[in-house]
Amino acid sequence: MKKILGSAAAAALIIGFMPHVAAQTASQNATGDVGVEILEPLTIGQTQALGFGQVAAGAADGSVGCSTAGAVSSSNVTQVGGCTQGIFAVTGEADASISIQIPTGNVTLTSAAGDTLIVNGFTSDPGGAGGGTGSIPGGSTNINIGATLQVPAGSPPGAYAGTYTVTIDYN
Repeated sequence: MKKILGSAAAAALIIGFMPHVAAQTASQNATGDVGVEILEPLTIGQTQALGFGQVAAGAADGSVGCSTAGAVSSSNVTQVGGCTQGIFAVTGEADASISIQIPTGNVTLTSAAGDTLIVNGFTSDPGGAGGGTGSIPGGSTNINIGATLQVPAGSPPGAYAGTYTVTIDYN
């Protein structure tokens, strides 16, 4: 009889604790906050074309460089009239960080006669070679673009034109 009472008492003791255990493991809830800040839209537009002035091809291959500050350099060609760096106006969220992508390869310029020249070595300020990062102090800034025009010996005369792309995005 003692065994039965002992077993019954132990069972009652265990059963007595079970509701408390179940109550302690019931699911719990908490709330979390969620939010977003919508940034000013980014805009970009060219305000000055990248230009290499007038160039007379030499007897050997040459080049004309135009820096992001508009400084011209040349090799094996006669360059007249200086150069103009490309300038792009950017607007967006004040003081935000942006990524800048510029051409990393060749851009082709074509004349009306179908002759071609190559522009490469693009660099930006801010950013550097191949682009990089910059910011939008006060909500607006400029990105200056420089590059190098390759001028093969005996290049046919004429006006040459082409396009290139500058891409920006928020970091």
